[in-house]
Amino acid sequence: MKIEFLYFDGCPSYQTADRLLREALAEENQSATIEMIKIETEADAQRWKFAGPPTIRSRAMRRTVAWSVAST
Repeated sequence: MKIEFLYFDGCPSYQTADRLLREALAEENQSATIEMIKIETEADAQRWKFAGPPTIRSRAMRRTVAWSVAST
């Protein structure tokens, strides 16, 4: 499975979302290639159809998920 993980440097939750995604994949014994895509410009956001920080999507999921992860 291939997963696209879109984020920007100022996103306060992308590292937590990345960790939780990897933990969930491990718990479900799923292997995936996670492509980390850094959004740096408005043009990048439009080209990648950035839904919000972070955006996680996979063809296997057949949808885009914009995750909101509360800080703990």
